[in-house]
Amino acid sequence: MTLLLLSAALVVPATPPGDWRFVDETTRDGRSVVAFRTVELADAPTRPLDPSDKPPAGAKFGSVGVGPGGRQRLGVVWHAASSTLWFDENGDGRFSATERHSLADKPIETKIAISFGDGVKHERAVMIRRRGDGIAWAIRGYTIGNVTINGKKVAGMLTDGDADGCFDGAGADRVWLDLDGDGRFDALTEQFPLGTAISTDGAAFLIRPAPDGLQVQVRERPGENGTCGLMSFASPRPELRSYAQITLANSANWSS
Repeated sequence: MTLLLLSAALVVPATPPGDWRFVDETTRDGRSVVAFRTVELADAPTRPLDPSDKPPAGAKFGSVGVGPGGRQRLGVVWHAASSTLWFDENGDGRFSATERHSLADKPIETKIAISFGDGVKHERAVMIRRRGDGIAWAIRGYTIGNVTINGKKVAGMLTDGDADGCFDGAGADRVWLDLDGDGRFDALTEQFPLGTAISTDGAAFLIRPAPDGLQVQVRERPGENGTCGLMSFASPRPELRSYAQITLANSANWSS
């Protein structure tokens, strides 16, 4: 099979810095916009604890992944019977007195610094709550701003769907667009998985945010075309005398 990418998407210039901003809230228009993710726990830590860190017997160990690709790992110690939670907020591999909590019915909230690459770092609030016998975490907040589609300014919102604190996760994060201009985001018709083409006014667009959600590109995607042909060639083996050659002319921007 031969795959030919014959045309690239039209790139609309990124929104200017400052047009998008971060909002440190858990809801928008009365709707929750945070997603909790279960912490995977094990009987032993992935790296040895400092000798002075002595968790309760029977504690479980895991980590919270934040930042691009979840590569920034923050250690967690959880003991369900005593509601003891240790969380390595600063990522130094230790659990100081201020990083040891009692997790009751309400989530705990604490600040962490997330690195978004290229020297960009932002402070965000992580929330940790019980989930069954284990725990789950979420990063509080979303970003809002405007994009230009077909020459028209459209209000937008980005929400974090996989609790890594980023807003560029294809298939996981969500983009909301006020396409009808009523000042609200409809959960059924104006919410889209990031990375999918959004059709409006006879055209299809792709939304590409920066990891921190503070800058956004819009890419117009032209229509797709494809051809399929059958070719034959001489061969001493009958089963190899014909084969299908498929040529795809796909104008999607596959890297988005």
